[in-house]
Amino acid sequence: CITTPTPCITTPTPCITTPTPCITTPAPCTTTPPPCETTPEPCVTTPCATAEILWLYDDDYDEDSDESDASNVRVHTSNSDCVNLSDGTYLVDRRFCHRFYVCLNGRVERLNCPLGFWFDRDLKSCRPRREVTNCR
Repeated sequence: CITTPTPCITTPTPCITTPTPCITTPAPCTTTPPPCETTPEPCVTTPCATAEILWLYDDDYDEDSDESDASNVRVHTSNSDCVNLSDGTYLVDRRFCHRFYVCLNGRVERLNCPLGFWFDRDLKSCRPRREVTNCR
């Protein structure tokens, strides 16, 4: 009897390595714009003493008249006009209807009415030019 030995053949396990796929997912590119907000310009109210308009003063003011009359307003002649006058005393300008003066701490403060306004010497305030009849 002849016995044939079983051949000793070892089949090695194949050495195959599957690499992990190199896939990079970028972060989403999302830009959120800031909200569109518009800040409105502030509303500025101009007081009665700013703009320049030339005009002539009605020269019929009599400096010797009774000062208790409410329509009488003194005429500005020099920087010393307010020395002995109370604060808040109005002085008018002989040449410019938009210009007037107020006494403050014994000093003359020059003021101007806004554009299109004249100083009304009877009401002692700036009014629309067409409404002022005591200046020419």
